[in-house]
Amino acid sequence: MVGSYAYRYLCNTSSKVDLNYLQPVDGPIGRCFTLISEDGERTFAISKGSMDKLTPEYIDQEVIQNSSALVITAYLMRASEGDGMTSTAMQAIEYAKAADVPVVLTLGTRFLIQEDPKWWQDFIRENVTILAMNEDEGEALTGFSDPLLASEAALE
Repeated sequence: MVGSYAYRYLCNTSSKVDLNYLQPVDGPIGRCFTLISEDGERTFAISKGSMDKLTPEYIDQEVIQNSSALVITAYLMRASEGDGMTSTAMQAIEYAKAADVPVVLTLGTRFLIQEDPKWWQDFIRENVTILAMNEDEGEALTGFSDPLLASEAALE
């Protein structure tokens, strides 16, 4: 709708972004708020709207198979029942794997990973080429903390 936040976003989107791959949905796809504490820590609050409604038909196999990498986030695997995002992400992963395109996974948050670390370990082993995480996410995934970070924290 003209004048909406989505309209303003699209007006400011680079002309190099091909919007022909977007899947239309009714209503907002979601909003994200960045919350920063006085000591500089940041977190995000998300109102997901329809962002998890993406379906596999909107994933272009040729685009993925001609890419340098497929970069995904762990958040894609936590869609609610009835939402298509998880199956869509898996379809994209299958396209990438079939073409030997590296799959890069960013874990996103320790809270998501610590719910079922075994599932994530299996998923990573079967589907991921490159894994990106911070120390909290790594500890949630492996159960091990970085002893150097613990000794640095003790010195503070």
